[in-house]
Amino acid sequence: MSIPETSIKIMESQNMSDNDDGGGRKTGREIVDGNINNMFNDISRLDRTYGRVSLREAFLSVQTDTTDMYAGAHIIISNPTKDPLVSVCMFKTTNDYDFRTAAQDRIESYVTRGPRYNGWFWGTQLAGQRQILLFQAVGTATPGVGDVLFLIENEDTADEQSQYVRITKVESTTQDFTVGNTTFTRQTVTLDIGDPLRETYGGNEISNDDSLETNINSTVVADAAEYYGVMSLRQPVSVNDVAINVDSIFTHLVPSAQAESPVVDVSLGEAGPVKESGQAYTDYVPSFTFGHNATYYFGRGIKPGSLIITAGNGDTYTDNKTGVMYNGANQRGTVNYSTGLVIFKDIDDYTGSLTAQAIIGAEISRVNDTKKIEVDINNQGYTFTTILDPLPTPKTLIVDYMSQGKWYRLRDNGKGEILPDIEKTGSGTLNLSSGSVALTCGALPDVDTSIIFYWGNPLEVEDISGTVSIDVPQIVHTLAESPVKPGSITVTWQTGAGTATATDDGSGNLSGDVVGGTVNYADGTVIFTPTAIPAAGADYTFDYAKYPFSSESTAPTDHGAGIYQVELTGGPIEPGSVAFQMTINFGIHSQIYKFTDHGNGTMSAPGFTLDTSITHPEYEGGVEVGGLSASVDYVTSIIQIDIGSLSGIDKWSRPVYGYDIDF
Repeated sequence: MSIPETSIKIMESQNMSDNDDGGGRKTGREIVDGNINNMFNDISRLDRTYGRVSLREAFLSVQTDTTDMYAGAHIIISNPTKDPLVSVCMFKTTNDYDFRTAAQDRIESYVTRGPRYNGWFWGTQLAGQRQILLFQAVGTATPGVGDVLFLIENEDTADEQSQYVRITKVESTTQDFTVGNTTFTRQTVTLDIGDPLRETYGGNEISNDDSLETNINSTVVADAAEYYGVMSLRQPVSVNDVAINVDSIFTHLVPSAQAESPVVDVSLGEAGPVKESGQAYTDYVPSFTFGHNATYYFGRGIKPGSLIITAGNGDTYTDNKTGVMYNGANQRGTVNYSTGLVIFKDIDDYTGSLTAQAIIGAEISRVNDTKKIEVDINNQGYTFTTILDPLPTPKTLIVDYMSQGKWYRLRDNGKGEILPDIEKTGSGTLNLSSGSVALTCGALPDVDTSIIFYWGNPLEVEDISGTVSIDVPQIVHTLAESPVKPGSITVTWQTGAGTATATDDGSGNLSGDVVGGTVNYADGTVIFTPTAIPAAGADYTFDYAKYPFSSESTAPTDHGAGIYQVELTGGPIEPGSVAFQMTINFGIHSQIYKFTDHGNGTMSAPGFTLDTSITHPEYEGGVEVGGLSASVDYVTSIIQIDIGSLSGIDKWSRPVYGYDIDF
C-alpha cells in the first residue's frame, strides 16, 4: 500500500524563534497541522506599522512503520495569504544545522560587494548614526534611493568591521574648497540609511586627491538563494497549456519603502563651453566690499581669459581661462563664466571701487540624443542591439538599464568598447563609423522598463553676429504643358516691395529678378533662384505658350569616324525644342544618353561613372566616362551625333552602340 499523507510531517528545529540562535539542528517535535501560531507568532501592531522579517527553520519528515517503497516527498505553499500586507515564501540553506544568522546572510546575499566607490567619508562617522556624509569628485553619479553600499574598515585584520547599508534619502550639493593656495570643487552628499551604523568608521578631510583610500564599496546583484512561493492565477489553466498567467513572479523578502527625491533647477542637456558672443564690456561699482567669500556679479556671460577686475586700492585680479582668479601668482577666487559670478577667496577686507572688464560670452548648451529599447515579456533577455543615429562622439555614449528595480550604467571608452560603471554588470561594443551597438546586460532587465541610450554629437558653433545673409532656395518647376514655345515664358510673384518678374530669351535662359535661370523647352522644366523673396503665402505664376509637338523613332546612319546622322521629317525645327535619347552598351552595361537642345544648334548629354569592379577590379571606384555632343541644323532637320568624342573608355574597352532614338 502507499504511504498515507498522515505519515508526512513537518518537524521543528532546535529553536523556533527570531533570535540569532533561532534554527539549529532537527528535533523530533512535530509542527501540528491546523494549530494557530504553530510556526510563527501573531503579527503585532508595531510589526504591521514598521514591517518585520520572521524566519523559521523546519524539516520535512516521512514517518511510517511499513516497508513500502518510498518514492520521495516534497513541500509546497498551496495558498497565498489572505492579508495582502503579509507575504510568505520558502528557501533552503546548504546546512541542516544553520542558525538564523546564516539564513539572514543568505537573504542579504541578494547584493554582494562590488568595486570601490569613488567617494569618501567626510570626517569620522560615529556608531549609531542614521545619516552619513560623503564627498566625491564632481561628475560622479550619486547613489540612488534604494541603493546599497558596503562599508568596510581594517580589512584583512583582526579588527575588521563591515556593514551593508541601504539608502533611504539622498541630498547633494557642489561646493568650492580652498586648501593652501589650491581652490577646487567637490560634491558633498548626505545619505540617510535604513539601519544605524553598528560601528564607527574613519573618514578624510576634504581633499582634491582622487587616489585617497576609501572604505566604501558599491554593490552588485548576486542572487544566492532560490525562493518558492505561490501566486493567484489571472486566468484558468487547461490541460496542455504551456504558459500560465499569474499576478506577479515576485514576492516580498524584506520590508521596503520608496522615497522620492525632487530635482529642481536642472536644465536640459549638459553645460558646454562659453564662446565669445559680443563686444568688450566694462562694469563699474563705486563702492564694493572686498573680503573672503565676497561675491560680485558681472551681469552677463564672460569669455574665458578676458576678465580683468581692478580694485580701488590698485589690486588687479585676472582669470586663467579655467575659472580661477589670480592676483599675481596667488589664487584669489573663482569665476563662473556662464553666469558671470565671481567669488573672492583669501583677500583682506576692504571697501572701495571695483572696475571689471571682459568680453561678453555665451554658454553653448549640449543636448544629448536619446534612444530607448522597451523591454517586454516577448523580448526580455540579456542581449540587445540597435543603431544610433546621428553617430555618437567617442566617449559620450551612456547606457542605462534596470534590473530588480536597480539602475545599472555603462559607458563607451572611445575605443568601441562599452564598459560598466560597476564591474560585471554588463558589456558591449560600439561601431563608431556605423553607430551600431551590441549590448550584453549583466543582469536580466525588468519587464516594462527600457534600455536607455544617450550620447553627444560633435559641437559646432558659428558666430552669426553682424550682417545676416539668407540662403534663398532654388526653384525647380515643370510646366504642365510641353514642349514650350521659346520666348513665351513669364514668371511673376509678389514680394514685400511689389511684383517681381522673370522672362525667357528664347535661347533657354531666364532673366529678370532671378539668378541662374534656365528653361528646357522640350520637357517644360524651369529652374531659377529668385533675388526677391516671395511674400508670405505668395505663389509663383507661370505664363507661357505651348509649341506644336511632333515625335518619331528612327535609327541613325553611320558616317564613319564615330559620326552618326539622323534626318528628321517635317522641318524646319524650332530652336531649343529637340530632345532625344540614345542607348550605348559598354560591355555588360547599358547607358542611356539624354540629349538637350541648347537653342543655338548644339546639343549635349552628360557623362557618368562606369562601375568596372566586376570585370576590371583594378579600376577601384570605376571609370569616368565623358558626355556626348551633337549638332542640329534647324533648317534641314539633320542631327549629327559625335560618338567619337567619348572619353575615359579607352582604359579597358570600346563601346558597342545600340540605337533607341526618340524625338
